[in-house]
Amino acid sequence: MVTFDGGGLVHGSVVSASSGITFNVTNLGAGPNLGVVFDTERASDPNDGDLLRVGTGPGENPGAWATGSLAPGTVLGKALIIQENATGCGTGVCSDPDDEAGGGVIEMVLASSAFSVGLDVIDIDTNEASGGLTFWDDGTSVFLSFGSLIQASDLGNNSANRIAPISIQNAALAAAGFTGIDEVEVRFIHSGAIDNVTVPEPLEAEDGSRSRRPRPAPPRRRPVHPHSRPERVRSRDRARCVGCRVRPRGGS
Repeated sequence: MVTFDGGGLVHGSVVSASSGITFNVTNLGAGPNLGVVFDTERASDPNDGDLLRVGTGPGENPGAWATGSLAPGTVLGKALIIQENATGCGTGVCSDPDDEAGGGVIEMVLASSAFSVGLDVIDIDTNEASGGLTFWDDGTSVFLSFGSLIQASDLGNNSANRIAPISIQNAALAAAGFTGIDEVEVRFIHSGAIDNVTVPEPLEAEDGSRSRRPRPAPPRRRPVHPHSRPERVRSRDRARCVGCRVRPRGGS
């Protein structure tokens, strides 16, 4: 399980990789393409009371998550957000952690193909159910919305939900012919955070090795999500893209 509580991480730390997962961030608002640690156990926060378990924002439930599949008193600690501003971030620790209201994508690239992936999501509101998870197996993708993964009654401000590991035996993934999961993209319509990314042991090849399957050539071109900005393209596709947002792979 990948959490954001160890390794010297503090509130505001910029994160690009952890425990075999590379985190690539695309900000669909006006902020930087940065994944940043946010401490959900803070006593208060001027920007993001809806990310706090103690619920300091208007109408929130002090001392507990307001709703969600996780128990109200569940301590999640530090989580990962898409940062809304670049204040102090050049030092590696942003001085004003704040999740992007305009939404964005956190791409999780696995070091080895996995059988299943699960995670916790924080502050997915009722008007954000069209966001969700896109699973990738080489050039094949399957999108599962938050609305299909989380009960409507568990959505809301100051919510905390656990998405149980979704495997290649899931009906949609199996129908698409998945043999492993290489990447998962978390698409936020507005603000939100992730934590406790669960990735079991990587799939074994016939020879018993656990190396990542090589990618086919040419590089894949991903379909544009109906709510997204122009397609994000990896640095290797730069010469083939005009007007696309390009960020070097593995960076923040």
